[in-house]
Amino acid sequence: MNTTKGSSRGTSRKTATIVGVLFIIGTGAGVPSMVLGARFLNAPDLLNMVAANASQVALIGFLVLLMGVALAMVPAMMFPMLKRQNEALAVGYVIFRGALETFTYMGLALCWLLLPVVALQSAGSGAAVASLYSCGWFTLSRARLKMLRGSSLPRSCTMSRAP
Repeated sequence: MNTTKGSSRGTSRKTATIVGVLFIIGTGAGVPSMVLGARFLNAPDLLNMVAANASQVALIGFLVLLMGVALAMVPAMMFPMLKRQNEALAVGYVIFRGALETFTYMGLALCWLLLPVVALQSAGSGAAVASLYSCGWFTLSRARLKMLRGSSLPRSCTMSRAP
């Protein structure tokens, strides 16, 4: 196989290798973050558990950040190869997919990294946490009722205003 500098096949192979390594890095960071994060997300007392394991939550945030950076670089690395097929679609792919990956994973990592700060602040005030929990439960139950309205619940069970 000819992999000289001027060969288009050599640069395509190099690009494919880089994109593959980025996907492996993203997957290699994403799977442990989900395994470690599931323990916290399924906990009955989330804030106290996060306050007790703040370093593990920071590790989850770092893994999500690593996954986000790796997956956000995939469109940028694929652009030269996709540009040969259709430049307008390649630019759109880089802009939308790159922005989607960047903002989604950066926001998610920021949430994981700020969660220990919130948990440590609320660890001392149990009353405030209880009121926030009940407020969050009420909001969640309202959202669920809105989603289910009209499907299987009778009209009298929904929280709707009188006509």
